[in-house]
Amino acid sequence: MRASIFVLIALLAFLFMPVPQAMSATPARLATVSGTLNPGDTKEFTYNLPRGLEDFLLHVTVTASNPQTDTLDMTPDVTIPDATWTDLQGDWWDYWANPLYGFEPLTAGDHTLAAATGPDATGSISFEVEFLQIPTPPFTIRGTFPANSGEVGMNVAYIHVDFPKGNCSIAAEASAGSFTLFPEGLDAIDVSGPINQTLHFPDAGVYEFQVQTDPTGPPTSWSITFGEAVVPEFPQAGLAFLLPVVLAVTLVLLRRRGQRSPAP
Repeated sequence: MRASIFVLIALLAFLFMPVPQAMSATPARLATVSGTLNPGDTKEFTYNLPRGLEDFLLHVTVTASNPQTDTLDMTPDVTIPDATWTDLQGDWWDYWANPLYGFEPLTAGDHTLAAATGPDATGSISFEVEFLQIPTPPFTIRGTFPANSGEVGMNVAYIHVDFPKGNCSIAAEASAGSFTLFPEGLDAIDVSGPINQTLHFPDAGVYEFQVQTDPTGPPTSWSITFGEAVVPEFPQAGLAFLLPVVLAVTLVLLRRRGQRSPAP
């Protein structure tokens, strides 16, 4: 009988144990453009999108000797000239489907990106532009802001995240400087070191997150990890399996107990 009891306890422990899920490093990459520009250069680069995109993340990394003057101006598609980002520097994020600007979706196939150095550039820059699909947790995202980022309009990054309904754990950290995280529809979160919070999303869907630093402050390096629900729900499949197992084990124990009982 002891062996049966141990089996029952093991089954219960297994079924109620949260199932860990692997963390993805970054959102999935759909296309990449990279290059090097000298002061005054304007170049065009061709890239291919495997499918049409209405909403996606733009991740731009610019490497320069002088972050305050050696910046990047970038238009992801030359047929949409109004969709232009200027004075880009550091490790920066934005998304395409901005309702304020009404950018058109990008179709599947070939596109041309235009890149140029900022008007005040005195040295060469290297850059990489990534087109990334809107991520769902779990994943980690990182970025940087240069010092006095407000002078070049670089003190805010924008991120879209597709959340399921429910709770999500968020771990944010500023390894240098500090920043404020603005989750859509929720209270702002000040981050000057490691923090851990749980956010509740009443409805499934895409939410905007703004990462904002002091426009006159020092350089800032930030990271945000979107994890799984802090309190995992008990899986319905496990419940359906558990009930007949408990019933079967209980019947076996009762039968054995009855067989061992002395006759009257």
